[in-house]
Amino acid sequence: GVIHKQIFFVDTSGLERHQAEDVPFSTFVDVPGAVAGMNVQIHSEIETVLFELLTQTELLQKVVIQFFVKVTQSVQIRVTEGTGPLFKLAEVIGENSEQILSESNVILERPAIKVREIVARIQDVV
Repeated sequence: GVIHKQIFFVDTSGLERHQAEDVPFSTFVDVPGAVAGMNVQIHSEIETVLFELLTQTELLQKVVIQFFVKVTQSVQIRVTEGTGPLFKLAEVIGENSEQILSESNVILERPAIKVREIVARIQDVV
């Protein structure tokens, strides 16, 4: 996936500035019992964004992301014995969660005196 960040900072002239950054990431969540062809649901959430202005142009950023993964497979079962109707259900095979820390340094386009905010969102998770 990609962490898309919007960095808002104040330059040395006191003007508010903006800089965007896309940081690719990769992780693996082990779900015992999962095999190819099963249904996968991925829920991701940014838990926190930490940052520190190391110099006027170098910014250290840490993003903590929580992933929850559920694997299901579709099965058909009869609710009653005999020739009653079949019902299609999603059977949970397994689920697991994983937390990652994405750490990156970015060089700001202009010298800054402070970073006001970093807004991050996750996109393209597969």
